[in-house]
Amino acid sequence: MHRRVIIIGAGAAGIGMAITLKDFDFEDVLIIEKGTIGDSFSHWPKSTQTITPSLHQTNLECLI
Repeated sequence: MHRRVIIIGAGAAGIGMAITLKDFDFEDVLIIEKGTIGDSFSHWPKSTQTITPSLHQTNLECLI
């Protein structure tokens, strides 16, 4: 089955979701970002800029 996905925003969640969808063999993933990719990180407090999405802890089987 060919699946198409559009992700709004290229921050931590958007990029993380795109990578996860590729891991689940989604072939057609588009990320739409109005600004600079990853720019939301620059607005985070310095103490939290190394936090990454916990996608490995999320059951994403429900997407399929």
